[in-house]
Amino acid sequence: MKKILFIILLLPLLMFGQKDVLIHLTTDNYPSETRWVLYTDSFQGPILGEVQYGHYTSSNTSHTDTISIPDSITNISWVIYDSYGDGIPGGSYYVSICEDTIISYPNPTFTTGLIHNRIVPQCMPQPPPCVL
Repeated sequence: MKKILFIILLLPLLMFGQKDVLIHLTTDNYPSETRWVLYTDSFQGPILGEVQYGHYTSSNTSHTDTISIPDSITNISWVIYDSYGDGIPGGSYYVSICEDTIISYPNPTFTTGLIHNRIVPQCMPQPPPCVL
């Protein structure tokens, strides 16, 4: 019983200081050719999250992946790859943090990869719940 109570009391502290990065990606006709990596600070920095080739299996389908990052991170690099080298014709992607779209590419026309370096926006705190 003490362990459960401890976990319940500790849970808000564990969740404090994090924000979610939402990766919204619509695949093309060859979804298994697509992968992406989210780095801390700059390309080739520590990896915060990634999706490997073969992760996406449904053609022309919208996907949303969520990565939680520490609130202390101020810069990220998001890199998308295509193993065939034709980008994502007919697909699209955007990345958002705190409901701010920081990367938007509605018609991705890159070859084997594309790097996006961005500043992480500050999230506004949630207001307290209304008590009636």
